[in-house]
Amino acid sequence: MRYIVSLFLFVLFSTPNHANANYQEEGNPNANIKVIQHSKSSLWSYLQDFIKTGKFEDAGDVTVEVTDSLSSRAVSGATVMLGDKEGQPFDGNVQKTNSEGKVVFNHESIRNGTFPLTIKKNGFSTFTLMNSSNGKISVSLQPLNDPSDFYFVEGKVTGFPSGVGSTYAELGVMVPAFRPTALMNFDVGQFISSYKVKINLFGEREVPGNLILPPQSKRYGLIPISLDKPEFIMPLAKGTYAHMSAIGGSISISDAYGAVNKKDYLSALNMMTVSHIGHTSSRLNIRKNTRFNLDLEKEIEQRSLISRLESVDRGLDAISVSLYDPKGDRGDFIPMDVKALKSEEFSSGSGKVKLGSLKRRRSSDDFYSFTGIFDREKFEDRNATERNIVGSLQRVNNRSMDARFNGFFKMIDAKSVSSSNRKYKFSSAENSRSRLKPNLVLLNLISEKTVSQLQGKVRNTLWSSVFIGDTQEIELPDLGERVLPRPSGDEVFYWEVTSIYTKANLENLDLQEALRSLEHVSTVSKKF
Repeated sequence: MRYIVSLFLFVLFSTPNHANANYQEEGNPNANIKVIQHSKSSLWSYLQDFIKTGKFEDAGDVTVEVTDSLSSRAVSGATVMLGDKEGQPFDGNVQKTNSEGKVVFNHESIRNGTFPLTIKKNGFSTFTLMNSSNGKISVSLQPLNDPSDFYFVEGKVTGFPSGVGSTYAELGVMVPAFRPTALMNFDVGQFISSYKVKINLFGEREVPGNLILPPQSKRYGLIPISLDKPEFIMPLAKGTYAHMSAIGGSISISDAYGAVNKKDYLSALNMMTVSHIGHTSSRLNIRKNTRFNLDLEKEIEQRSLISRLESVDRGLDAISVSLYDPKGDRGDFIPMDVKALKSEEFSSGSGKVKLGSLKRRRSSDDFYSFTGIFDREKFEDRNATERNIVGSLQRVNNRSMDARFNGFFKMIDAKSVSSSNRKYKFSSAENSRSRLKPNLVLLNLISEKTVSQLQGKVRNTLWSSVFIGDTQEIELPDLGERVLPRPSGDEVFYWEVTSIYTKANLENLDLQEALRSLEHVSTVSKKF
């Protein structure tokens, strides 16, 4: 009896070894960093200042305003440096922000061309805009996460359909809607929380906290099994701002066991049938422990949305997710279904994935499909020190209900890092065959450490840099101190390069708008 129960739990809750820890905005390194750069000729930006404050700001060669991304309050005492190091390109290139979070620079050397702009403040991620220009620059810094900066969300999920057979397990998953930044480093493990709770199933068993099991009586062969876990609970980072959603469906216990026993996780993923979804009517801003309920009120029509893939490199696998944009602003996306296509199922680099979508659709509804391309053997390698993901987000044609992926970026090769941890070299994600070239490159230095009370790992972006255009090398400015702190406990450091093609206008950079408008992305993450 106990052996059968163990098999059943293994089928339901086994995921590849690369599964993420708790969902958190910080899992997406640039989720809360906001940068708005206006050229010096942008008269409108100065008029906006006058309308807002009743006075014209000092129109220096470079004016920098720094705020806290969570509170929107001014950050005073932040160090702002223009150039590669103190004293270059001019004396006085390092200043501290005033009580209003502002600094003003005037010097002939910054009136033309581009230069690095770096902002550092204890308790926040350090930020560098590698090729900033003169004018006004507004930056919202991201506070570093502390275990106390997490809150628990919990509640009940109802609305599971009746009539599911006794050999099928009914289950659901509660997840915050995906922001575009989550797709920059997509992992199907994001659907499963590392936070565990115990249920009584012939003794105490641990299951993911965001998993929902409606009351049900099932059979595995001749063995009766009763399940009852209608509520979810999971930790989220302070400031998480998203719709909360749940997907519900069923999976054949015996078929899934066969696939998982062979470690064929992609086949197991395809065996789950998503029948319903539900979500909150508005985005929630998580700033305290929060309770809410979700009803699976929207029915899913199976295989009604097609992701058509072209020019996929040989030997790579694909995962496609159908997404619903409830507000129509690309702010966040409700997952409707997820399916996989293995490399051997592609024909000359082409293939299609059939996904579920809303059964009752309106012409005004906005649907998208995200497809991630990866090497499943590397993803499932517990000892891997480097991982790659290439993805594309495409809008679905509401009439034909298909999304066309005519090509993807190349995978980035993480080549080298200097002994000082300041210079990073990597390959370009450009795919000349598909005429795809990045117009934005991000480099993030990330800390990851285990937090026992959260039963998972917390990621912090220690330094985030942005390069407008495409590049194969980024050298961080010299702030006169170590780039990385000395590790504490089981802390591990990674460097992560993300190349993006966005449809946003980058002449006057709005980083959040650029990330909302991304279409193609390639990310490599490498352990130091």
